[in-house]
Amino acid sequence: MSWNDLRKGRFSQANNHYFLTFNINGRQSHFLRSEIVDSFISVLKAYEGKSTSELLAWVIMPDHFHCLLTLGGESLSAAVRNLKGSSSRVINKLLNNDQRFWQPGFYDHALRKDEDIRSVAEYIVNNPVRAGLVDHWPAWPYHYLRYEL
Repeated sequence: MSWNDLRKGRFSQANNHYFLTFNINGRQSHFLRSEIVDSFISVLKAYEGKSTSELLAWVIMPDHFHCLLTLGGESLSAAVRNLKGSSSRVINKLLNNDQRFWQPGFYDHALRKDEDIRSVAEYIVNNPVRAGLVDHWPAWPYHYLRYEL
């Protein structure tokens, strides 16, 4: 699927919930390095501090990132551009890299009214279990969940 295919039908609606996925360029496992993950988590926290959008759940996998975002006043593309751009700058400094960190584009799914936010959040944090990295999601250190499951 091309980047343009991913954009078809995309819309931004304030207060809507979006399930997002960003892949590391070349699906390299940079997030196996704790200093890279810690830097990305700092970017996520800074984003929440200055954005009107809200991260409800996220998980950082070795080569990609999933999150559940409630969109604030910015467009979906602007929210992703902020997250990917600021994290790329920080992480590329650590990697001493001038290459693209994230793959172009992103996957998004706008939740419909009948979709349960908690179920999607649970799906996100259980990604390491489905990947065989841990037996139970709380054992994976690189996650955030606003809700109790």
